[in-house]
Amino acid sequence: MNISPPPAHEVNRLKALESYKILNTDAEQAFDDLTALAAYICGTPIALVSLVDAHQQWFKSKVGLEVTETSRELAFCAHAIQQPDELLIVPDALEDERFATNPLVTSDPNIRFYAGSPLVTPEGYPIGTLCVIDRIPRQLTLQQIEALQALSCQVMAQLDLRLNLSNVDQANKALRQSEERYRTLYEDTPSMYFTVSREAKIISVNRFGAEKLGYTVEELVGKPGLNIIHEDDKKFVLDKFIQHLQNPTQMAHWESRKVRKDGSILWVKENIRTVQNVGSETVIMFACEDISERKIAEVALQKVKDELELKVEERTGELRKINEQLCSEIIERQQTEAALKESKERYALAVRGAKDGLWDWKLKTNEVYFSERWKSLIGKEKSEIGNNLDEWFKHIHSEDIERVKLELGTHLEDLTPHFECEYRMLHKDGTYRWILSRGLAVRDATGIAFRMAGSQTDITERKLAEEQLLHDAFHDALTGLPNRALFMDRLGHAAERVKRHEDSVFAVLFIEPI
Repeated sequence: MNISPPPAHEVNRLKALESYKILNTDAEQAFDDLTALAAYICGTPIALVSLVDAHQQWFKSKVGLEVTETSRELAFCAHAIQQPDELLIVPDALEDERFATNPLVTSDPNIRFYAGSPLVTPEGYPIGTLCVIDRIPRQLTLQQIEALQALSCQVMAQLDLRLNLSNVDQANKALRQSEERYRTLYEDTPSMYFTVSREAKIISVNRFGAEKLGYTVEELVGKPGLNIIHEDDKKFVLDKFIQHLQNPTQMAHWESRKVRKDGSILWVKENIRTVQNVGSETVIMFACEDISERKIAEVALQKVKDELELKVEERTGELRKINEQLCSEIIERQQTEAALKESKERYALAVRGAKDGLWDWKLKTNEVYFSERWKSLIGKEKSEIGNNLDEWFKHIHSEDIERVKLELGTHLEDLTPHFECEYRMLHKDGTYRWILSRGLAVRDATGIAFRMAGSQTDITERKLAEEQLLHDAFHDALTGLPNRALFMDRLGHAAERVKRHEDSVFAVLFIEPI
């Protein structure tokens, strides 16, 4: 906390304050009215006429505060009198290093906002301030600043009048000037001000307020205040008014609709304060701010909000349906994947358990998958066979390779329904094994084959058995020499050859043993 040093000419300033003989005197209505008006115009719960002595600040008039004095070291006003020609405004005391740790900020009365207009004597000595205080951060409008400065001039005028009571004419003149300034301030400020009785009858209204509602001042004075309240808001406003009368020390705030003379609606924010003993009665002061544009904007914003909420609700419904569909698709996909996994497992088991070797040829890359069984049919280990077509073809017997390629090509060109061919393949042990290979091409929408898969089976034993049967059929069982069946078979072949080639002739020498 920063303690304000004494201003220049402190000795003369204290003499000027003492000359007014105002310290520790009783409250006076003239000062109380100005303090109440300052609080009312600035919309603050606290307003003070503070006079700064050598060791303390003392309150000649106060609104919203019970204490009558504080130490000068704690006084905001001690800072304000350092610059007598300027208004000291502290929007947020907690953010100001001069006051952040001040006990008046950190504890009761918990000051957050302060604005003080110095009370300057005709000789130029600042003896105190007219200040307004709030417990929340805030700012003053330009009109409120001007009003506070004008009212501080009225406080100083009252001090001067009090000092010069011996000159009645001068005092009366100053009083009239003060009243004129007050009336000018009340009439010409661009805000709506009403004064009403406890019975809610309009006692006074400023010109701006009457014109804002389309009336003259005379048309409103003496009329019930509820006459200019919207029918739907009357009960609400009356209840608020009665609540305020039951607790008159607190300012009240609300928003309501007033009805202009032409029947149109005017939305206002109303701030009210009870002022005790003005003249011979207690009156309630209303300050009304036109908030019609804000309300129109709020209605428009609410409409946009409602439309947005409707769109969000519709979109939420759409997303819910999409989500349900996605969940259904996910479940279906999971089921499909589970079935596929099961199918692959069955396929893997079948491959491992089958005697046939499997092959899968990707025509675009010319890559071929050969199963372990395929490789084992020719005695090869897994790592001894690559994944290209040459690994297949180079193991086929030279007498069979062209026929295999022809059969493959014929099927790939879609001239045969499937590929099936018997041929010999070289085994790792140097022997040839008879192989039966079958396959089927997979084609795209245009009929072009892009993949071909199949199997191959070792049929060596079957081929050997067939060759033995054929040998037994054409040879004598005892001598091992060719028999009549072989002769008749060769004779039949020769006869067929003659039929195909007319220029061919042949002769037969047949010797029948006795």
